[in-house]
Amino acid sequence: MRSAAPPVHGSWKSALSAGGGGSALGGAPGGTGGGVLKLRAGTIRLDGRISADGAGGPGLSGGGAGGGIWIECGDLQGTGSITASGGDAAADPTPAGGAGGGGRIAVRCGTLGLDSAQITARGGGRSPGPDVTGASGGAGTVVLEVGEAGGALVVDGGGRAQ
Repeated sequence: MRSAAPPVHGSWKSALSAGGGGSALGGAPGGTGGGVLKLRAGTIRLDGRISADGAGGPGLSGGGAGGGIWIECGDLQGTGSITASGGDAAADPTPAGGAGGGGRIAVRCGTLGLDSAQITARGGGRSPGPDVTGASGGAGTVVLEVGEAGGALVVDGGGRAQ
């Protein structure tokens, strides 16, 4: 019998919650949850990476959940990436802890020159090894509001088995 899912953490609208830590099992601590970043600027040139990823869980422990990233700017350009992904669960012979769920990202800008496919908040999987249904973390959310045209809510599990 499956247990009920825990309540949703944070708000898809605000992206200002840190990720929760993973479960501690088998004497190993769970992976740490991702942090929180709020960034306001006129122009941002991102050719690196902004990350609020959860850490993977060692041994039998679970991965930490992704954190939150909130970006407000006039112009977001570059070739970089923005991630708030869940940490992977270790692929022990008898996996006990699950992977961390994806976090929250909100990007509100006048113009977006960064490839939106590089803005992700996916759940973690198993490392190393194939994903197994029930062990992967759930997808997080990405909110993109560009200009005056409204916005988009993206929930992308990255093809992981849920």
